Amino acid sequence: MSKERKTPVVLGLDMGGTHTDAVLLRGGTLLASVKVPTNHQDLLVSTREALHALFESGAAFPADVSRATFGTTLAVNAVVQDACAPVGLLIGAGPGLDPGWFGLGSHTALVPGGVDHRGREIVPPDREAIRRVVGQWRKEGLAAFACVAKFSTRNPAHEDAMAEVIREVFADGPEPVIALGHRLSGRLNFPRRIATAYWNAAVWTLHNRFADAVEASLKDMGIDAPAYLLKADGGAIPLSVSRERPVEALLSGPAFARRDFEACTRLHRELTGQAPVYFRPPWGISTPVTNRCVRHYHMKRILWDVMAQDWEKPTTSAMIAQRLKDRVFDGAVLCLHDAGEDTGGAKGAPMRTIDALISVIPWLKSRGYEFLTLDQYIKGVTAHDIPQRKKNILWP
Repeated sequence: MSKERKTPVVLGLDMGGTHTDAVLLRGGTLLASVKVPTNHQDLLVSTREALHALFESGAAFPADVSRATFGTTLAVNAVVQDACAPVGLLIGAGPGLDPGWFGLGSHTALVPGGVDHRGREIVPPDREAIRRVVGQWRKEGLAAFACVAKFSTRNPAHEDAMAEVIREVFADGPEPVIALGHRLSGRLNFPRRIATAYWNAAVWTLHNRFADAVEASLKDMGIDAPAYLLKADGGAIPLSVSRERPVEALLSGPAFARRDFEACTRLHRELTGQAPVYFRPPWGISTPVTNRCVRHYHMKRILWDVMAQDWEKPTTSAMIAQRLKDRVFDGAVLCLHDAGEDTGGAKGAPMRTIDALISVIPWLKSRGYEFLTLDQYIKGVTAHDIPQRKKNILWP
C-alpha cells in the first residue's frame, strides 16, 4: 500500500437550503467534490446521493475516512423563514425583573413559584397551572417546549418540575421535545437562557432529521469514523452531542469564533494580568477558523495523550481513577474537565473528577511521577523523548 493511501481521509458535507455539498480531503489536498440538490422532504435522499457520487470517483474508499465533519444552515434558514416548530415557553417567576418581558413566540406562560439568587426555593412551582396550560397547548398541536426558571443554574428543580409535568401530559405519546435552560447554559443571564432554550426547542426536530440522515448515510456507505457537527463559532462537537443542543448551529459565521477568542483573552488578562498562551481545541478538532484565531492571538495549540471520559454520565470516580492509572505513561499529557452539564457533560461531573484525583495524585507520586506546568513541560520535553507519543500531538 502506498504512503498516500495510508494517509487518513477527511469527509466534509454541508447541507444548505438549496444544495448539499460534499468533499474528500487527504492531507489538505482536495480529492473529490460534489454538489446535489437538497431534498427537504427527505434529507436522506440528499446525503446518500452526495456520498455515493463522492466515492464513485475512486479517489478514496469509505474505509479510508478517519473523520467526518458536517455543517448545515437548515436551522438558520428555518428561523429566517419563520418555519420552525411552534414552541410552548414556560417561564418560572421569581424576584427581580418581570419575566413576562422576555417571552417569545405566541405561546408563553408564566409559572407561579420562585427560587432566589442562592438557589433556595421561595415558592414551589404550581404543577396544576403547568398541567392546564400544557394540556391546552397540546390540543393546539404543540409538541415542543422550553422551560426556563430564574436562577435555575443555582437550583434546576423548577425547570425539572416543568419537564416532569410535560411528560405526564404526553404520557400516551408522542414524545415531546423539551429544552431546559440550565442544560444549555450555566450562566446567570436569564433573558439569554430563555432565548437559547426557546430556539433549541424550535429547531430540535429539524436538526435531528438532518442528524438521522447523516448517520444513516454513513452506515450505508460502511463509514465507521467519528462524526462531528461544525458549530457556528468555528469549533466542532460530536454529532451525537449536537442532537440535544441544535441551537449550537444557529450562531453562524466565523465572527463568533473571533468574538469568543477576544472575550476569552480579555477575561484572562483581567484575572491573571497576562494573555492566554495555550489553546486546546474542543474535542481535539481544529478548523481553519480556529487555526486563524490561534495564530492571530499568538497561542500554541495543545492536545493530550490520556483522557478518562470524566464528563460522561455513567462514569464514576472509581472508573476515572482506574482509567488514569491504566493509561498514564512517562511524559503523558492528561486531559481532565472542570465543567459539567452546562457544557455537555453529566450533572456532577467535575466533583467526580476531583474525588478521583484525591486518590490518583498520591498514587502517581508514589510511582515517581512529577507534575509539570505546560511551560515546564514544553521546555524540558520534546516529542522525540517520548516513544509512545503520537507524532505532532503538541505542535501541529
